[in-house]
Amino acid sequence: MTTETAPAAINHHSLLEAPVTKEQARPALEQLRAERVAGRLTEADYLRRSDYLARLDAGEQVEAPKLYLTQEEQFSKQYDEQMQAPEHAYHNLPQPQGLSENAAMNFHSSVADVFIRGDIPQHLARPILEAVFRAHDEMNGLSERDRQSRLESTANKLREAWGDDYQARLDRVNDHIGDMVDGDERIAGLFDRRPWLFHASVEAMTYLDRVATHRATKEKP
Repeated sequence: MTTETAPAAINHHSLLEAPVTKEQARPALEQLRAERVAGRLTEADYLRRSDYLARLDAGEQVEAPKLYLTQEEQFSKQYDEQMQAPEHAYHNLPQPQGLSENAAMNFHSSVADVFIRGDIPQHLARPILEAVFRAHDEMNGLSERDRQSRLESTANKLREAWGDDYQARLDRVNDHIGDMVDGDERIAGLFDRRPWLFHASVEAMTYLDRVATHRATKEKP
């Protein structure tokens, strides 16, 4: 009795990784489908390559996806995925105390819109908001002089952490905050009344710097 083994998945550079012209895209896609039917191609490789070929055949300007990534490329890809904001909603966001159910829902909706606009990933949304709540509670009880002292203390800690890049990173975070809050009148109004909400917290500013830096990196040509 013999045991049949499935054909090994192919690893041909010309079929799976090499760039092709628009004219070559459709024949290459047909060959790719034939290899898939024959069992010589993994589903993941087929989907990755077929999407590229189909888009190229449709006239899009796309680059051939790499079959294998370097360790640095794999880390960068994983980090990009980790830093993506959710499309519609955030889970387990903290709420201000004393809000009615309707007000809490409206607050959550506004914050979600602001955070999505700011590309805030799910895992940073809660700690940023918690840091803002703490800063709000602490700063509300201070005199104007003590508030300025608190802001100067935060700025000094960030200046020490960011070094020579302090001003550039601060400007980038400020631009990012502006982009986030300007699209919602209620949040923008709250920020106008309390412009120190983010800046009073080293933690919030550190997280926002991480997001703003990542977005600036991805926007580079």
